[in-house]
Amino acid sequence: MAVRAEKKQQVNRNICNAALRLCRTKGYSGVSLREICREAGIAPPTFYNYYPNLEELGLAIIDEAGLTLRRLMRQTWKEVDVREGVVRRTIRVFARYLEENGDLFHFVAAERVGRVQAFRDAIEREVKHVVEAMAKPLAEVGTATDRPVAHPLYLSEMLVNCAFQAGVESLSANTEKRNEIIERTIIQARMAIYGSEVMAKGAVTSIPVE
Repeated sequence: MAVRAEKKQQVNRNICNAALRLCRTKGYSGVSLREICREAGIAPPTFYNYYPNLEELGLAIIDEAGLTLRRLMRQTWKEVDVREGVVRRTIRVFARYLEENGDLFHFVAAERVGRVQAFRDAIEREVKHVVEAMAKPLAEVGTATDRPVAHPLYLSEMLVNCAFQAGVESLSANTEKRNEIIERTIIQARMAIYGSEVMAKGAVTSIPVE
């Protein structure tokens, strides 16, 4: 029974990985079910044992991407308790996630602004989950280090969007350029956190709009 379940999981992984590889060059809307099956080494009827259509496959891929990233971030925040270490470690962990899941992130980045509304909505939900998951430890670390931050949810959103944009840039970058992007993103994250700390101290009560 366990062997059968493991085999089924492997076939599912093969389907998802096949779709992601093809999407890298053709985009999800340009890939057919038959192409995915051929790439995964299965017959089309087998596909329907796992997903009713290509949209459900895409949604499952998005769900897995968000779940994996949130799990990784939670583990990272558990292992550090100093603000400076949190920033650098979190961004470096995200960079490692990109290296290990390049095709997956490429799919998410492309479909976040793609034509399928269901994909866009699902990705925004996953981004929101990541933002919310990061806001709490941001506030907790700020309190623990006597450096509270204002609006931790907004701060988290800024940091996540900053990291996401860096990830998009990193997709086509070489190793040297990726390291530059990482260091720049770390500086941007620190600037955002510092600004939030200043607001928390009451030094800035409002931001003028010109």
